[in-house]
Amino acid sequence: MPGTRRYRVFGITLASRIELPEVTRVATGHPDIIIERAADDFSEPSDWFHSWHGTNASGRKRRTPWLSFARTEDGYLLRFPDLADFAVSRAGDRIRCRPASRLAPSTLRHLLLDQVLPLTLSRHGHLVLHASAVHVPRLGAIAFAGPTGCGKSTLASALSLCGCPIV
Repeated sequence: MPGTRRYRVFGITLASRIELPEVTRVATGHPDIIIERAADDFSEPSDWFHSWHGTNASGRKRRTPWLSFARTEDGYLLRFPDLADFAVSRAGDRIRCRPASRLAPSTLRHLLLDQVLPLTLSRHGHLVLHASAVHVPRLGAIAFAGPTGCGKSTLASALSLCGCPIV
């Protein structure tokens, strides 16, 4: 594919037409995962099986989901409302994304690398931990690990407001 770049992350080779400057670029390698933009909208799935609401700036649960998951004929659809949809193949070898028209490239990369790719790597047998970390002055880094939605990011965010930068 013209314009495709190859990257290595966690021993996996990615082939992507979306530039990923945060990841190590490589010249060759058979891609384990292909990342591409979808040419058109995804069909609306009927099997939404999980939504993650997260919390707003005041620490309250958001009314609308931040992320929803659906099963599709080909795998899974991850929807970040008003930001982007990502279709992940059942085998985890292809990620197709459909970003909102005004989504900043940095936000697309954040969603892809920090949210979608870890889920895809788990399909490849990688252990993926959900964690947040802060640096506590005169103590060092402290990490919080646990299941999705248990408050790791909320705790890290609250500590960052008290002078503990997020790592």
